[in-house]
Amino acid sequence: MDMTGTIVGSEQPTLETERLVLRPLTPDDAPAVFRLYSDEAVTAFLGFDALKDEEQAAEIIREAIQRFEERRGMRWGIILRQTSDLIGTCSYKRWEWARASRAELGCDLLRAYWGTGLMTEALRETIRLGFEVTGVNRIEAMVFEGAERSVTLLNKLGFQLEGVLRDHGYLNGRLCDDMVFSLLKREWEEQTGDLA
Repeated sequence: MDMTGTIVGSEQPTLETERLVLRPLTPDDAPAVFRLYSDEAVTAFLGFDALKDEEQAAEIIREAIQRFEERRGMRWGIILRQTSDLIGTCSYKRWEWARASRAELGCDLLRAYWGTGLMTEALRETIRLGFEVTGVNRIEAMVFEGAERSVTLLNKLGFQLEGVLRDHGYLNGRLCDDMVFSLLKREWEEQTGDLA
């Protein structure tokens, strides 16, 4: 399936849920992205150190824009409708766009909003776009060992643990295992059929 004629002309789609708007990141988001990633609790399992200045946040945004332009993925700012604040991000990275076969999911959220169900809400809509609009067949997630909140979230969304890549990741100055999770389109269809 050729993706360029469906949802992705020159603009990345904006998604909406009951409490959230998921929109492409812009250079104006640098202060909010810095606030998010300057918290060591947020970056603990992301594979990079907490940010030290706003320019690092600006570079993350530039990379996200470039990734979409090159059809390698999409990244959204998670905007809380009630306040219009950016409270996190979610993304598809390593997207196999030409074949629409698979993409890797990523996400992060300000600590103040952990445990509120907002990330589950954001990812459900992101997954829906992947399967129902773009036709991706497989969504993957790589999780560092010890990231139990991420494991709980993925389980809630119906992902299955496929295996462990030993010493595959690098976190906090040491090699660590990566857990590989996946959700297939047919499994999503079964889930959403059950919810209907």
